[in-house]
Amino acid sequence: MNHNINNTEKELSPQEQAALIREKRMKSFYEQLITYLVIAVVFLVAFHGEWVVYLILGGMGLGLAIQGLMAYEVISFISPKWELKMAEKKLGRKL
Repeated sequence: MNHNINNTEKELSPQEQAALIREKRMKSFYEQLITYLVIAVVFLVAFHGEWVVYLILGGMGLGLAIQGLMAYEVISFISPKWELKMAEKKLGRKL
């Protein structure tokens, strides 16, 4: 007999799935933010004055900013709400 103690196989509603996706995106954003800050400090200390470092950090910062806007659903491109709308459109019914 197979008993699932943690009840991890429970079916989640579309709203619960969207909430989990949003939280995963936010977690990923904060992980990337910490990584960016560490890399920025190391590169600025090691290569201070090199223009290419500022170019690289600027590009990484722009990507991080876009990721943050998507995590907080300011930009709704490929957000959980968008995914739900596309699934409903494909199925021809509300989920």
